[in-house]
Amino acid sequence: MAGRQLGGAFGEAAGSDTVRIDAQQAAAKAARAMQDFLQKDELRGVPVAIISKDQLDHLRKEYVEAWESGNGRPIVSEGAKAYGGLIAREKEYFNARIDRLGPVATELGPAERGMLLHQLKSYTTPTQGPATVRLPMTMATRGDADAQGREHYQEAEAAVVLVPASTIPAKEWAAHFLSDYTRSDGARINPGQLGNIPGTPEQWQLFISLHEGSHVSGAGEAQADLMAATQYAQIMGADDGVVQAFADLRAIDAVMRFDHEKQAADYGWATAEKLDLAAELGADFMNEEITPERLHDMRFDELADYSASVTSFTETLKDANPEAFAARDMTGLAAATKQLLDHDAFGKPPDAGPEWHIAERFAEAAERVTGERDYGYRYVNQAEAAQKPETRTASAEAAPSSQL
Repeated sequence: MAGRQLGGAFGEAAGSDTVRIDAQQAAAKAARAMQDFLQKDELRGVPVAIISKDQLDHLRKEYVEAWESGNGRPIVSEGAKAYGGLIAREKEYFNARIDRLGPVATELGPAERGMLLHQLKSYTTPTQGPATVRLPMTMATRGDADAQGREHYQEAEAAVVLVPASTIPAKEWAAHFLSDYTRSDGARINPGQLGNIPGTPEQWQLFISLHEGSHVSGAGEAQADLMAATQYAQIMGADDGVVQAFADLRAIDAVMRFDHEKQAADYGWATAEKLDLAAELGADFMNEEITPERLHDMRFDELADYSASVTSFTETLKDANPEAFAARDMTGLAAATKQLLDHDAFGKPPDAGPEWHIAERFAEAAERVTGERDYGYRYVNQAEAAQKPETRTASAEAAPSSQL
């Protein structure tokens, strides 16, 4: 990885290929940044209401405890049902956050707020969120910034962002992204099937919240990934494996959902490509070279279309090991991919086409998420982190800023 930094804000070199990171320090830094994010009233000039899943969970627990002790009203009141089953204290919190949108909030009556909440809740996942809705709600039909272009894109009047909880471990996030939720009988991945995924729950909450916040400006999925990776690097100040792990999940996801047209278009190979670029350039480059103006302009970045090549590779892989593909068995799929590469199923460099590169990248990602290949980052407790080996820094030639 060209831009990888050994050592830095909270990491020290731990052997030739491993960066040891103080998990508590990293979590605390991400949590502080998250608190700042939750207090924002606007993102990139657009008024926002940021709704915290942590706060919703706290209010629900508090309300249920009061009800069980006999001091509260029924858990779900008639009024709450209008808001998709939201209980009373959640409803109060939701409305208070929406009211911070100012003039836009006055246009949202009970029916509109009910629709908004329903739309937010329709995006929720087993990992409890996240979601972004640009207002007016017809914004969703106008397309993202890259599709509309600079001359035609209409900025949102406001937006509502639901951010995920801070308690979800990296392995649970990874298991969710690797599972098939497009159908009821789709394969589900157990976190126990995965290797060590870099990052603390707080770091993953921050990264995904930054991704959601990027949608406020009209960024599509790939652009939001790149914007999130840039902001995350600027906040955390050092490479810590989170961006690389997310890139791996995007690469796998792009292949596994190839037959779901809309999702493949939104979460295509370009998402992995953008995150790979961010990981390769590294945190130092992001901090030194990416200006706020360039960051905001990323929403208009045009993306290469790899759909035909991804489909070609995926169909070949599916034919090679249909059982592993149906079960989303990453170990089996990595082995099948490497066997296809060994037999030159996609040609040989330098004459190989995009399928060869997709196959190489997919196998690498699959091996890392299962633990067969190491990420090179080890999160340790404070006592272990205090026993610091000699710090080393590996730098590489910075890529020109035009790449981002």
